[in-house]
Parts: sequence; C-alpha cells; structure tokens
Amino acid sequence: MLKSTSFLEGLESNLEEIQGVIRVRGNPSAGSLIVEYDPKICSEDWVEGKVEEIYLEAAQQNRNRTGEFLGKATKVGMAATLTTAVVYGFSGKKKPHIRAGSAFLGFAALHMLRHSKRLLS
Repeated sequence: MLKSTSFLEGLESNLEEIQGVIRVRGNPSAGSLIVEYDPKICSEDWVEGKVEEIYLEAAQQNRNRTGEFLGKATKVGMAATLTTAVVYGFSGKKKPHIRAGSAFLGFAALHMLRHSKRLLS
C-alpha cells in the first residue's frame, strides 16, 4: 500500500500531526517512508509504534473502501447481466443469452465468495 500515492499522502499527513515528528517523506516508487523526529520529545520505539498503529488503521480503512466498491460492483454486474440474459432469452438469441447468463453466474459466484462466512454459518 505504500506504493499508492493517495494512501501514502494520507499516512504522511496523519504522522505529521504527532508531537515530536519533524518531517515525513514517502516514496511511492520504492514503497518506503522516512520519519524524522526529535529524540528529545519521543523515543524510537514510541515513534515506530505510532507509525505501525497509524499504518494499520489506514490500511483497514482502505480495505473497507475496496470491499464496499467490490460489493457494489458485483451487485450491479449481477443485475445487468441477469437482465441482459432474460432479454436475450425472450428474444430467442441463444448465444448472447448463454454468454450473459454465464457472466451473471460469475458475478453471483464473486458475491457468494465475499459473503461465504455468513452463507455457510
């Protein structure tokens, strides 16, 4: 995630708010982060702990947004391909009907995979 410019910028701004942090520089090409801090104000262990805490929190938020996007995408994909399959089915066009139906099954499988824990418990 450190190679994502937007993720890295958000992480930098959160880290710069910490008292004792002088400067934060991210390099998305290398996926690295440099945190300069005043050792008189905070220890190395404390800074490392804060960096880890903020990184993990930001990573979780990023995963949640990605999951929400994928959830919406699979639902829209299911609705669109099912509608298309039904239209082609009623119009007697077998090959497009089969293709659209197959696409629907793919989206439905993705949806079920995302929710397999709830479906199988």
